[in-house]
Amino acid sequence: ITTKDTSIMGIFEQVKDNSITELKIEVPADEVMDESLHEFFKVLGENKSIETVKLTEDFIGDLRQDTRKELLTALGSIPTLKEVHLADGLLMVDGIAEMVSNAKSLKALTLKDIVLQGTSDHFTACEAALYQHPCLKEFELIECTPAMKDVTLEALEKAGQKFSTGSSSISEPVHKAQSAKTA
Repeated sequence: ITTKDTSIMGIFEQVKDNSITELKIEVPADEVMDESLHEFFKVLGENKSIETVKLTEDFIGDLRQDTRKELLTALGSIPTLKEVHLADGLLMVDGIAEMVSNAKSLKALTLKDIVLQGTSDHFTACEAALYQHPCLKEFELIECTPAMKDVTLEALEKAGQKFSTGSSSISEPVHKAQSAKTA
């Protein structure tokens, strides 16, 4: 079900009732969230039916850092989750690593136009989570950028090549003069 098909309240209820297998939100979070984001992420983390999540069009970019972490924690808690597509925002790499480690059924992860934030140790932990995942078959980085200029995405790109999913593209780091949305 997508936000174009129904209101967020309808989606909230369907997530809560375990009555959908795909959650696709294609609008910024502030345009669709009448309910508390904390309540929505709690219900999302308790869901036992969702197999695919696609969050695009600045949904992630509109979230504050603590709620982005909460989102990743919720996604990692869904036992039936097989595919995750996240786009257009800033995410902490340690949160991605935690989500990958906890989402035991995850088969495909796509990150598009994401500014990846964290230390080199966080990137190493994320790479290890990708390599060690028991089910992951596809991992794509599409036009992602590290937030710090001294961190590269080469190791994550190599982890993606392990799955032979095709190409990934890496952008130059965001320097202090530039900034990503940090809601």
